[in-house]
Amino acid sequence: MFSISFQPGHPLESPRLGIGLIVLGQFSEYFDSQLDYWRREDYEAHWRKMIHRVVNERLDACLITSLSIPEHANFHTWWPMYVSGADVIFQNQLLFVDQLPGRFDPDHPYLSLSAFQSHNDEGERISEWRVPMGALETWLNAGSQDR
Repeated sequence: MFSISFQPGHPLESPRLGIGLIVLGQFSEYFDSQLDYWRREDYEAHWRKMIHRVVNERLDACLITSLSIPEHANFHTWWPMYVSGADVIFQNQLLFVDQLPGRFDPDHPYLSLSAFQSHNDEGERISEWRVPMGALETWLNAGSQDR
């Protein structure tokens, strides 16, 4: 199973903060989304575009869950997605802007993806979640039917 969405009516939600939920198989996690640069609709459009990239083009992508004003941000929160055969590997990361080789582009965030790594520089395993490609395809197709 896969899904990503905002949770309307969540007690912590405010005009400047959206509360979302990502579901990766049996794992689920709430996340905070800053609404000072992107609106909820911008995040949702971005998620659909990135899932489309993974499902239909079989290319690595990322799901941004919190994007502050790029010119002033130190970091953004995202879930890199790496295509691995019939699965997609998700990792949750803070993307530190000062560690990027170039400028971060919110319209093409996958350009800032690093190559897949299963272990960090200290040799520790990086948390990851594997989701069947078909689960992302189901989510994508369900959204298309809502229109």
